[in-house]
Amino acid sequence: MQRIGALVSLAAATLSSGCNLYLTGAYNLLNEPKYAFQDYQYARKARSLAKASWQRRRARLEASEHFAQGYIDGYADYLVAGRTTDPRPTPPKRYLKTTCYTPESLLAVEEYYAGFHAGAIDAEASGLRQRMVVPVVLPIPNNAEPTWSSRSAPASASSAEPLPPPRTLAPQELPSRPADLPVPAK
Repeated sequence: MQRIGALVSLAAATLSSGCNLYLTGAYNLLNEPKYAFQDYQYARKARSLAKASWQRRRARLEASEHFAQGYIDGYADYLVAGRTTDPRPTPPKRYLKTTCYTPESLLAVEEYYAGFHAGAIDAEASGLRQRMVVPVVLPIPNNAEPTWSSRSAPASASSAEPLPPPRTLAPQELPSRPADLPVPAK
């Protein structure tokens, strides 16, 4: 009998959370894959633009494979994320294997970083990111107070009285030590 009561209480507690839990779960199950697919398409488009830019580059014939991979990664990373043109602190996983700690592999990592930086610089100069990102403009409510930047202060702030200069305390004006305060041990 106690088991049936426990099961009924558990079912009641589960179902009493309301329909909102199920609606949110259904929304996430249907909506999140759509967003993931859009992110995938966006990254794929950026990567194809990076490969096209690499094909147009004149110096690609003399560059190493590591430089080319870094260039494509840097170009696509700037288009997708809009970060700075500096590469990430750690190289990709293919350069982090324990067998890659030779002078040749360290040179490959340096070439990758040089390519990443060059690709990000070219992506920044191309101006493609501004065409790939949708600008967001938020409407200003009618009853909103204006916000003042540090360059332009409101007229009422300039007409206020100036603050007095800070006062300085001379050594004789410092308060004396209270008698009931214990002296710290040295």
